[in-house]
Parts: sequence; C-alpha cells; structure tokens
Amino acid sequence: MRSSARRRPTIWRRLLDGSYLTRLSAPYRAGRSYGMLTVRVIEAWITVILADGTVRRE
Repeated sequence: MRSSARRRPTIWRRLLDGSYLTRLSAPYRAGRSYGMLTVRVIEAWITVILADGTVRRE
C-alpha cells in the first residue's frame, strides 16, 4: 500500500536493507480478535517531470 508523506510511523525495528518494521493499531481481524499489525516500511521518493517542465516529487 502507499501512504502519505505526512505519516511518520514509529520505527520498531530497523532492517539491514534500510527498511524498517513498525506496528500499527488497525481495525483488522487476526483470527478472532483485533490487535496490532506489524508492517514493513520501504521508503521511496518518486520524481516526475511533466511535459510543461513542472516537477513533482513525492
């Protein structure tokens, strides 16, 4: 999934490749109960130059 640049999850454990694990409280069903969801975060910046020269970076 893609997230906004404004979201800054707390780093739970950093991995050797530069990504990291974080824990999110989310309304998901794991078995029978609700709880924390562990996700791997891979940060990337994408730069797009439009035909009119406008640059967008996200």
